[in-house]
Amino acid sequence: NLRRTITISPDAPLIIGSCLPGERHEIPMHILLIKCMMRGYQTLMLGPSPAPQAIESTVTLKKPAIVLLTASTTEPFKRRLDDILAIEAFAKATPDVKFYLGGMGIVDPSIFQAITVTNDLNVVLGWDVAITTYLIINEPLFKLQEKPNVQKSRAFGQPNALL
Repeated sequence: NLRRTITISPDAPLIIGSCLPGERHEIPMHILLIKCMMRGYQTLMLGPSPAPQAIESTVTLKKPAIVLLTASTTEPFKRRLDDILAIEAFAKATPDVKFYLGGMGIVDPSIFQAITVTNDLNVVLGWDVAITTYLIINEPLFKLQEKPNVQKSRAFGQPNALL
């Protein structure tokens, strides 16, 4: 489990991740939360299709800095719009927590006022392009390996062995 290999300070801000009610595609949220962990945030995943009350009670109990919500499909907007509007109302009543919604399934972003709609994690975490570019260039997460020496086959002139 990759999440267990990343060490986070216990004082780091918390990000809660959740699918919208009616949304069951949780893998994109897991990936986002791993990216948040790599940037030093504590994370908590609520999982697929939680009830709005589960999101509200977890936010009230855990007091996160950020709540990330995802909509990979349009199903939540077709079948659970009242639940989505309840989360919007809760976000409006909880101004000390930043709520964000992203994903390809967002049908009408104009219904959101307290929840910021974005598909850019840099916007969520307050990173701008200049900082991200600087870090990628100067502090890469991995280093590229040099190309291995390749010996060509005498018979066909094709690479056949790594030296």
